[in-house]
Amino acid sequence: MKKYLSLFIVLSLAFSQAACGGSTGSAEQTAEPTEAAETDTAEADTGSVLDILTDSSTTQAFTDEAVTAEDTEKILTAGINSPSGMNSQPWHFTALTNSELISEISEAMKANMPAGVDTSKAKADIGSAPLVIIISETEGNDFNIGLACQSMALTANALGYGTKILTSPCSLINSDYKETLSVPEGMDCGAVLIVGKEDTSLSPDEVTAATDRNSFDDVVSFVE
Repeated sequence: MKKYLSLFIVLSLAFSQAACGGSTGSAEQTAEPTEAAETDTAEADTGSVLDILTDSSTTQAFTDEAVTAEDTEKILTAGINSPSGMNSQPWHFTALTNSELISEISEAMKANMPAGVDTSKAKADIGSAPLVIIISETEGNDFNIGLACQSMALTANALGYGTKILTSPCSLINSDYKETLSVPEGMDCGAVLIVGKEDTSLSPDEVTAATDRNSFDDVVSFVE
C-alpha cells in the first residue's frame, strides 16, 4: 500500500509543478523553499491524494469534452507502471477515441440487452465517455489488470476526470472486435475503463444514485 500511495504522491507533485508553470521564474522571483514550506506542500499533496483514494466515486454521466492527448498518455503510463505479480506485466492497453466505433459497440451491446432492463436514467455505458481504454490480459491475470485499471482510474481522477470501470463489454469485444481494437493474439479483454469530464448539469433524478458502501466495522477485522 505504501508503494501504491507513493506513486500517486509523486504524480500529484508532478501535476502541481506543471500547473504552476514549473520553475522557470527569474532569479529575482525565485527563492529556495523553506523546510516548513516543503513540509506544508508535502502534507497538502498527501491530503489531496488521500481524498482521491478515499472519496472518488463512479461517474454515471459524462460530457462530450475530449480527454487531451497529454492526459491520455499520463493515464496510460500509470497503467503501464502498475505493480504485477513477478513483474509479469500481463496486459495491453487500447485507447479508443473513435466516436463512430464507440457508438457501434455501444449499440451492439444495447441490442443484446435482456428485455425489461431500465435504461431511462443516464447510467454510463461504453458509449458515454470520449475515452475508452480496453485492458487486455493473458489468461488468469484478472487481479493484475485490476491493479492497472485502478491506477489509471485514480490518475484520471487526479487530472480532473471522472471514470467508470466496466466488464460487461468484454464478451462482445472478445467475440467481435479483438482485431479492430488491436487486442494481441493470446490475450482477451478483461476490463474497460471509460474516462471523461463529469456532466454536472443533470439533476440527481436524471442520474442513477450511488449505492451505499458497507460500513468499516462490517468489512474489517483486526487480529492483534
